[in-house]
Order: sequence, then structure tokens, then C-alpha cells
Amino acid sequence: MNDGGQTSTGKLFTQVYRQRTEKIKESDRFKRRIAGYLSALENYSASDLRNYLRIETGHTVPIRNLSLDWDSYFKAIPFEEVLDQLTLIGRQFLATDVTRRGTTQSGSLFKDWHNFISRAIEEENLSYSVDKKCGLHYSVDEHFSAERQSIILGLSGSRYQAVRKAIEESFGHFEGQPQDLKSASRSIFEAAETLTKIMFPGESGLNSAAIKNSLTSAVNRLYSDDPIAVRFSAQIVRSFDSWVNAVHVYRHGQQTHEPISVPIELATAALSAGVSFIRWLAFLDEALIAKGKERTSKAEPIKLEES
Repeated sequence: MNDGGQTSTGKLFTQVYRQRTEKIKESDRFKRRIAGYLSALENYSASDLRNYLRIETGHTVPIRNLSLDWDSYFKAIPFEEVLDQLTLIGRQFLATDVTRRGTTQSGSLFKDWHNFISRAIEEENLSYSVDKKCGLHYSVDEHFSAERQSIILGLSGSRYQAVRKAIEESFGHFEGQPQDLKSASRSIFEAAETLTKIMFPGESGLNSAAIKNSLTSAVNRLYSDDPIAVRFSAQIVRSFDSWVNAVHVYRHGQQTHEPISVPIELATAALSAGVSFIRWLAFLDEALIAKGKERTSKAEPIKLEES
């Protein structure tokens, strides 16, 4: 229930009380808002921006009543090209800001533009995010993004360098344009497989046999003094095995002439679960290393002092 607290204070009625369903990829209203912003904008060279967009995209902003007709312009082009325009306009505004430095003209066209499109995307519930250079990317929820940052920070040191690289590649494919969800799923599997081979050098790959032969026995050794932890971890191992077999479906070639992509909801689940399993494996790896050192330390012979 919205009770007028700080989270809803000052927001539009529809932003607070309208049901927020799954994020959308296209919006005519968003186009109109972008057109309205540019139409109302002052203190910039409209002709320079028009020429720049024509050079970079091949599209020409029409002129109506001696002014640029942004409404007609954005209405006529596909939405994915509108996203390109947001970035290009940001570049032109940034260049304009640079030429104005040291002059009496104040403010930042680029900063204001970046802030506006970021806010408009959020308010229109679009499935995109804006980077610091006005590049547009497919967005994921905050929890998903936090998972990514957390696992990268947790996998520190040269031992996990290849694992970090595969994770970054996975999210790069997920957020890239065009979005490559199949490669994203493959890369997160590669990260898990790389970590498994680091933990168990005798394993040549990540599959059910490797999990049964190496991971299960390692977990049993680690929790040998805690039967409840053994039972609990056994269920996690089974879940990890199921995840491995699920991702294998898209890792291998398909018997079809048409390229097969991974539905975004499945790719999101694959990455989210994969990150959790990789974090768990890294913890096991460090715990096993520590236990091995402890065992080695206890096994060292006692040195007697010479008389």
C-alpha cells in the first residue's frame, strides 16, 4: 500500500498507483517525450545537430514552421534507431559543452540530456539503462546487477582471473547491442567450468561425472564433522548438477537451419543461478585450500632443539 511516504512523495499518480508489469522495449510516449525535450531546448545549434544526425544515421529531421519537427522524425524511425539517436545526440551535446568551456554560457547540455533520458526511461518502465556516455543497454534489475558486482569483487587474485573474464564476457553479451543471450549462457557456463577445473585439476570438463567424482567427495570431506551440512550441501550439489545439464542444452549445436536464441527469462535465470553457484564454488575452493594447509601444518614433524 502506498501511504504517501518518502518513496512516493512528489511522484506522478500513474507512477505510484499504476501496476508495474514487465518492462517494455518500445514506447511511443517515450518518443514523444524525447521530441518534446528537444523542441523546447534552447542555447544550442539545431542546424549543427540536424547535420550531425544526417551524417551519422542517414535520417534527416524535417522542418515545419521554421523549426525542427522532432515529433515526425522520431515517429518515423524504428525504436532501436531512436536508442541510437539518444547516444548520438549525447555526443553532439558533449562536443558543444567542450567548445563552450571558458565562455559565459553556463550549464551542461550533455549532463541535462543524460539526466532526462535516464529519468524518462525509468518513468516509462523501459527495459534499458544508460551508461555514463549515453550508451543504451538492456537493463537488468538492481539485484541482478548487484550480484554481478559482488561476484567480481569476491573473485580477487590471479587464481580466478580466467573465471572473472568469463563472467564479464557473459554479462557483456547479455547487455550488448545486439543482445546475445546464447553466448551469455555459454560464457557463464565457461566461468563455472573454469573454476571447477581450477579446483579439481584432474577434471577435463564440467559435467555430471565431474560433479559426482570430485565435487561431491570434496564437499563431504569439508563437512565431515557436520552431518547436517553434508545433507544440506548434497542438495546444493544436485541443484548445481541440474543447472549444468540445463545450460548444456544451449551450449551444443542445434539440429535446425535457423539460429536458436535463449529466451531472455531463461538467460536471466541461467546467469543469476550461475553467479550464485560460482560464488559457492569459490567459497568451497578457499575453504578446501585452508583445510589442506591446516592438515599439512598438523602433519609437520616437531623439531627438537639441539642439546
